[in-house]
Amino acid sequence: MARTLYSTAHAVSTATAGNAKNLEDRIEELGALVNEHAAALDELGAPAAGSASETITTGAASLLTVLTKLSTTGTKAYTLADGLVAGQRKIFEEVTAATLPAGTLTVATMDTAGGGAGATFVFNTAGQRLELIWTGTAWHIERLVPAGLLDVVVGTTVLTGYVMNSTLKLSVTGTVHSTTTKGIPNGRIPGQRLHVGVGTVASSPVGDIAITALTRTTIAAATSLANLTDTTMSAGFEWNGSAWQCVEFVAGTGVATLS
Repeated sequence: MARTLYSTAHAVSTATAGNAKNLEDRIEELGALVNEHAAALDELGAPAAGSASETITTGAASLLTVLTKLSTTGTKAYTLADGLVAGQRKIFEEVTAATLPAGTLTVATMDTAGGGAGATFVFNTAGQRLELIWTGTAWHIERLVPAGLLDVVVGTTVLTGYVMNSTLKLSVTGTVHSTTTKGIPNGRIPGQRLHVGVGTVASSPVGDIAITALTRTTIAAATSLANLTDTTMSAGFEWNGSAWQCVEFVAGTGVATLS
């Protein structure tokens, strides 16, 4: 990246004879600092062009902007390539979500810290925000702000990449099971919060959905949120880096369990 260096050629032309030398020395020092700062930016690989933000509706996010705003109408696909230099930051924010939005961001290379190995993130609610930093070899999650409610049909809805919603509202019809890709996805960053409830039930409902979790009182490993029979069940979780720690569990009038 070419930069114009600071020049002090005429900076002291109006100085008086008595203080011109001291003033000139000080200006030389400041000029050197300015040029040193410019050189440091070059070393870091600061973009030579590009605006502070962009808005995209599909496709690849620019590596020359810090903030990419996602405007998602219907089903869209977004991508992020590997970073340019260690320390580079990239932020994604959903600004528009319409017509059953599902904007899937696929990151070329994710690290594994905090469960962040998953490379897909589905954006479907305005306000969802993902902040990344390039380590030199992979994108690391610095902050994830979930938002919005996602309707989940137990036994049907594939949840791969659905880590940007703050609430899952389950629908249970008959005896149904959600495992593997239909189970609740792992969190991506320690401290991430998730609320799970049951919104609708029908036809003698008995449902269960897979989850990697720890129970609230005994901190025992759990793999299933089960015996979902009515709409009074409610559970809150916080991702600890390897499991969803249950912080609230209300079985309600049913017999819901986390085990």
